[in-house]
Amino acid sequence: MAAPPRRPAAGSVYAALIEKVFLDRYSEGATRIAFERTDIEAAAAALGLPLPRNLGDVIYSFRSRRGLPASILETQPPGRQWQIEG
Repeated sequence: MAAPPRRPAAGSVYAALIEKVFLDRYSEGATRIAFERTDIEAAAAALGLPLPRNLGDVIYSFRSRRGLPASILETQPPGRQWQIEG
């Protein structure tokens, strides 16, 4: 009997989701990027990724526990840092 498909690690799913949401909305020179929780659902569908059980944890993890993906950090305006606000 074949093993069931493995669910990707939450960290890699979270990073892919936040990156997709950010890069879909980012334009050069921007200092604010607005998004909503429903955008995370849309990103999961677009990427074919499993939807996290707790969407709020995607946002919270990057606000409090881990750094943003390198692709996002590379877009930071000079002298400024991206942060996720409530």
